[in-house]
Amino acid sequence: SGGGGTMQVSGDLADALNLAGETDEDVLAGSSLQHQYVSEATSLDELNWGRGVGTGRFRVYDGGGNSVEVNISDHISNVHELLQQINSRMNSFDVDVTARINDDGDGIELVNDTGEGYIRVENVSGTTARDLRILGEADSEGASIDGSYEHRFEFDESDSINDVVSAINNANIPVNVSVLDAGSGSAPIRLTFSSKLEGKDGEMVIDAGDFDFGFTTLNKPQDAKVFYGSDDPATGVLISSSSNQISSAIEGLTLDLNASSDEVVTVDVDRDTKAVGDKVEQFVKEFNAVIETIDGYDFFDVEEEERGPLLGNATTSQVRASLFRTVQSGAAGLDGDLQYLFDIGIRVGSEGRLEFDREQFDEVYQENPDGVRELLAAKESVQADPQEIMPGVTVQSPASDDTEYTQLGIAAQFEQMLERMTDSFDGTMARADQHFERQIDGIEDRMERFNERLERRRERLEREFTAMETALAKLSNQSQSLMSMQSNLSAAGL
Repeated sequence: SGGGGTMQVSGDLADALNLAGETDEDVLAGSSLQHQYVSEATSLDELNWGRGVGTGRFRVYDGGGNSVEVNISDHISNVHELLQQINSRMNSFDVDVTARINDDGDGIELVNDTGEGYIRVENVSGTTARDLRILGEADSEGASIDGSYEHRFEFDESDSINDVVSAINNANIPVNVSVLDAGSGSAPIRLTFSSKLEGKDGEMVIDAGDFDFGFTTLNKPQDAKVFYGSDDPATGVLISSSSNQISSAIEGLTLDLNASSDEVVTVDVDRDTKAVGDKVEQFVKEFNAVIETIDGYDFFDVEEEERGPLLGNATTSQVRASLFRTVQSGAAGLDGDLQYLFDIGIRVGSEGRLEFDREQFDEVYQENPDGVRELLAAKESVQADPQEIMPGVTVQSPASDDTEYTQLGIAAQFEQMLERMTDSFDGTMARADQHFERQIDGIEDRMERFNERLERRRERLEREFTAMETALAKLSNQSQSLMSMQSNLSAAGL
């Protein structure tokens, strides 16, 4: 408004737009509309300011101290599956915390169901809790942990510009703030905000509230774009990237964009046989290192009569057997000549360790690179039907144990085997851990019962000792009385 008097805004639409109110100033600014951009259908790749959510484990504690570990694997691809995974773990272990989308629709919230105590999240491995912004403890007793990607700052009139800079830079958000001293002009001191994110993901939305910073955009965020296949927009394929690297054009190939060009650029690509062989050789070394670690705990030295702490342990034997069974199994659903790892120079040696024939591998890879790739990395399955999570919104269900695979390479079989072992809910390691916990609980229960019996025995002995002391005291008194009587009788000549 440019006129005088009071400007008033009211009505249902004004309420919906958070714009209802009145002012004597020229501008009436409403509060944030809190436009929801996180829903159950949102991909995890879109969270964390577009950087995605990494895999990992974190432990959730409710207000009463009960806790459970949550594992977020790469099978979980959207918010719906994420919430299902977290809440199923909470329900299975009676932890009074519920995960949901927060009221503003801009993040995940962990709700304290009892309204008592302090809920908290501790990291176990990976960056999942940090990426979801739920790492740490609730601000107050009974409060929730809100993983909103909007960050709010409050300042007093006495705060300096350096206080503003320090608060924002220390807030663990992908924004850098600095002070620009122009040295002259009407506004020589300026704040400069710059995003830590590349491309379009680096776009910032800043609501300055009552502060009039007079923001202007110096550099508009944008993605790098390149036409693939042709410089003619009508026939070429437009590829975008938040950085100056393109990795989605050709599988296994990364293109570095150094400058723009009106001319067609031809890229010649050769296979890096050495790098592939080095990766396979590293796998063999890591496999043998795992077996050596297992053998360090599961052994018996006849001469020294020394035994390992896990000798005869069923889980140890199961893990070792699963590793060797998988490494010696054949690929599923492949029609080529390469079916087993020994076809590419990997075999189990006489000492129970993998051996790698690098010359054989290089020769086979030169002749049939696609066959080697299929043998190691093939993974094709029958597509499951999509699941409707809300009216009009469907998501693809993640792969599960009963998924039917039409092709499955050795590396993919290892991946499945390791997931079965390390699943935090019903994996081999989790069941073994639960077994040890039950054993520990049983021992502690027996110790507690034994201590109770000892306490009862002590109380009984104390009672017997007290009774004995009382009897002795009575006998002593009687003895003194008899001696006194005897003295009196002797004095009387009796």
